[in-house]
Amino acid sequence: MKTVLCLCLAVCAAAGVPLKSSEVIPNFVEYYDDNKDWYAAGLEKEANLNLLSDVSRNPANNRYLLYTRRNPSASQTLRIDNTNSIIYSQFNANNPTVVIVHGWISNQYTDLNIRVRDTFLRKSDVNIIVMEWRRLASSDYITAVAGVPAVGRGLGQFLRFLNSVTGAPFETMHLVGFSLGAHVVGNAGRELNGKVARITVSCITVCNYRVTLQILSVFILQKISGIDEF
Repeated sequence: MKTVLCLCLAVCAAAGVPLKSSEVIPNFVEYYDDNKDWYAAGLEKEANLNLLSDVSRNPANNRYLLYTRRNPSASQTLRIDNTNSIIYSQFNANNPTVVIVHGWISNQYTDLNIRVRDTFLRKSDVNIIVMEWRRLASSDYITAVAGVPAVGRGLGQFLRFLNSVTGAPFETMHLVGFSLGAHVVGNAGRELNGKVARITVSCITVCNYRVTLQILSVFILQKISGIDEF
């Protein structure tokens, strides 16, 4: 990975510190979603194994919505293993590609997606792909977290397919992830063996107990060549 831009604002006690037997460990985590709404997510519920199995088997559960300067507000849906959906779209392999991935309790219409999309398109002529993984992201927190690696692998597989169809180089791809979407793009980068040019993550979390960081850190890239904070 040539560059990883990381904006990670976390207010937590250090992970991995032994807990005293007398300490009471809250069984929830609090954080803002992409619309800046505050959530308290319970951590006692068991993951939905049926949903996780379906997400793992079928990467087409993710949706890829293309925006360009020729269609700045009306998306075109790109589909993995569907060549026509790509070659008959406005996708231009000569332009850089920016992939935006929302977080938990969010979807394609989340305000943050729209603002980031519009900012990129104002700045330069790029392909914007908004990845929508609503089916898993709208589930309970434990299930969503557990499914993140499969969603990220699916994104990586889609980008590999996009590259094979259009020749769009990985070196011009920029992945942007918010909240749990940050871990999705990290897993996508891993699936592509670090070939994408840039990953930007915004991970805003307030942890209510120490091992929460350990839960989330499973999904962060293991190998990072450089981190620029901004």
